[in-house]
Amino acid sequence: MRTEMLVIFAGGNAGGTAAADVLADANDRAHETEFTVHIVDPNGENLRRIADHATGRGLHVTTEQKPIEVALADRTDSAPLGIFIDAPASIAAALEAAVATDRPILLYVAILLAATGDLFGLRAVLPTANHALAGQLATLFRAISGATVRSGASAVFGAEASPRSAELEPLIRSWFAAHMLANIYKLLYNLPPVSAPVEVTRDGTAAMPLVIHESAAAWDDPQALVQRILVRPPVPITPGTNVVIAEIGPHADVRLHEARLRRTDRQIALRTASVPTVAGIGWPSLESAVRRITENAISPAFPVEMTD
Repeated sequence: MRTEMLVIFAGGNAGGTAAADVLADANDRAHETEFTVHIVDPNGENLRRIADHATGRGLHVTTEQKPIEVALADRTDSAPLGIFIDAPASIAAALEAAVATDRPILLYVAILLAATGDLFGLRAVLPTANHALAGQLATLFRAISGATVRSGASAVFGAEASPRSAELEPLIRSWFAAHMLANIYKLLYNLPPVSAPVEVTRDGTAAMPLVIHESAAAWDDPQALVQRILVRPPVPITPGTNVVIAEIGPHADVRLHEARLRRTDRQIALRTASVPTVAGIGWPSLESAVRRITENAISPAFPVEMTD
C-alpha cells in the first residue's frame, strides 16, 4: 500500500502546472510514496485549468480559492509548500505564511530585468530549520515588489518575450523540475536538501548561490561587500563558483552583485552586476564596473518583470 504525501501549491498557473507534471511523473516511478496536491489560488480559472490538467495526469487534487496566507492560517498540517507565484509581494506573503505555520518551502520564479534584458531563474529549498533565511527572502521580494511591472508571463516567456528568453524557458523549467524532484523527498522525510538554500541561473545550467544582504542606511562599497561576505559565506561555496549577492539598499532598491571564488588562488573577484544601465556602456575596467554598480539599482525607474 502506498503512503500519500501531501504537497501544497501556492499558485495554479504555468509554474504550478509544470510542478504538477513533476509530481505526476514521480508517482509513476515511485514504489511506496504517492504525492497528492492541494492547490491554492485566488483565481478560479487558474484552479479549474490546473485541476483538470493534474487530474488528467493521475494526481489526486483538491483546490481552494483564496490567497495562500489566508488558506494556510486555517491548516494544522506541516505539508511542504511549493510557491509558484509571479507577484513578488504575494511571494513574500506566502513565505511568511509558511514560516508562521512551520512548514518547509520550495520556490520557483523567473525574473527579467526589463532595462537590460537579463533573465534569471530563482529556486529555493528551505526546510523548517531555515526559516530565518525565508524571512530574508521575503524581505527581498517585498523590496522587488516596488520595482515590478505587472505585465505577467507574456513579457518573460510569452508572446512579448524576446527570442533569447523563449530559448531559455525550457532550460529554466527543466532546472526548476530537477531541483524539485531532487529535494521534495528530502523535505517530506525531514532530511537535509541536496541543493543550496537559494540559487539563481542565467542559462538553466549553472547554479549560483544567492546571498541576501541589507544595507538600509547607505549602499555598501561593492568590492568591500563581496570580500566581506565571501571570506566566510553563509553557505558553503566551492572554489570556481560564481555567487550572486542581492543587496537591499536605501528606499528598498536592490543591486545584484556577481562575484567568483577563484579556483586557482581562492581569491574573490568581483565580476558583473545585473543592474540597469545606459545602453552601450561597456566594461573596460574593474573601476567602470564598480562605478556601474554604484550608480545603478533595480528600482521603480529600472523595473523587473516576473513569472512563475
